[in-house]
Amino acid sequence: MNLSKLNDWLTLASNIGVLVGIYFIWVELNQNELMIRAQMSQERASLMVANLDTAANSDYLPSIEAARRNFTTAKEWFSSLAPDEQQRIRYLYLRDINDLRNQYFLYSQGFLAGEVWDSSTRSQAIRLLRRAEAIGDREQFEGDPGFRETLKRIAEDENLPFPNEGGFWN
Repeated sequence: MNLSKLNDWLTLASNIGVLVGIYFIWVELNQNELMIRAQMSQERASLMVANLDTAANSDYLPSIEAARRNFTTAKEWFSSLAPDEQQRIRYLYLRDINDLRNQYFLYSQGFLAGEVWDSSTRSQAIRLLRRAEAIGDREQFEGDPGFRETLKRIAEDENLPFPNEGGFWN
């Protein structure tokens, strides 16, 4: 009888061990999935930045950017550019906003500390919001609601326009 009870207890203990093992495997798989998603996001952003960098690259891009100081608004400045210059500025803008979106993704997944996100992105977001209004972009603000809300909060803090839900600039 004692041997039968011992066998039952050992069976129960081994079954509990199997369940605990399955739980730990599940936790490990979830962590691996999160790491893979972050790596994929980083790779995608790096490729996009490289491609857009090539498209935006120009010997006179710094002078295009510097000319911005001669205008009251970014919209006036953008309108004054030649079509090829406007296209280069759009590529530059897409590169920068995709970089910011990737940083937000890493921040939202816990791979980037809040202080780092706050300190490194505020000025970049302000510059991008001004450029977005100038080129009339609103699609880049769709998608992740957290990213949109973060940019909206920065726009409100800095008294900058932001596209409303209908996509129109306020």
